Amino acid sequence: MDKTHVRKRAYKLRKTKYQPLHDFLVSQSLTEIALSFRRLEQILGFELSATALKPAFWVNLQNISESGHPCRSWLKAGYHAAYSNEGIITFTKVQHSVA
Repeated sequence: MDKTHVRKRAYKLRKTKYQPLHDFLVSQSLTEIALSFRRLEQILGFELSATALKPAFWVNLQNISESGHPCRSWLKAGYHAAYSNEGIITFTKVQHSVA
């Protein structure tokens, strides 16, 4: 088996069900994107779980390297998420300072 095939296979194994959200956010140029649960389900291609409909699901965990949490999808895309009581998740582009 050649190394290229092995690398592609390893990447596919790391892909999560929230990868479509990551891909969507990366493709956006907006600094703020508000999405309803319904729109999120369209992007993801599946119905959100009851847990995902609660504010705690949309936290921005700081140590994502060891987290299996879906927040990796938006944090790796450069966004923070915020839950609103109206069932809207607002993704805001993170401004990184230059050191």
